[in-house]
Amino acid sequence: MPTFPAFVPANFQGDVTLDHVIPASDARFSPLPDDLRPELARALAVRGVERLYSHQADAYNAVRRAGTWWW
Repeated sequence: MPTFPAFVPANFQGDVTLDHVIPASDARFSPLPDDLRPELARALAVRGVERLYSHQADAYNAVRRAGTWWW
């Protein structure tokens, strides 16, 4: 796991309002969407991608529902 330099709040006055570490958690996955364009599914498969992270699937579904990514 990479190490990061120490956070010095004085270096970011007015820019940072909260500093905390989010604990690690196990990855959650979702299958590729059934309505994913076949070309994209093939391109992902060539790169070894067989599923999405759950947050990627959530974003995909939100865009499909809204018809745009400007929400």
